[in-house]
Amino acid sequence: MKYTVIATRYDDVVTPYESCALTETEGHQVRNLVLQDIDPEDHTPHVRMPYNPTVLQEVLKALAE
Repeated sequence: MKYTVIATRYDDVVTPYESCALTETEGHQVRNLVLQDIDPEDHTPHVRMPYNPTVLQEVLKALAE
């Protein structure tokens, strides 16, 4: 199974934001992404993640794998 987690450093719901990261285990491939590692100028909070173009691009990329 493959999992992709996308976090934001400006999350006001999941705190600390690092706590949403998954640990890879046997048979489970995990890709933990932080939005600001992709775009350091992006200050998107938790509630805006579904509408963020970078997040949407990463979701589509994960679905295509």
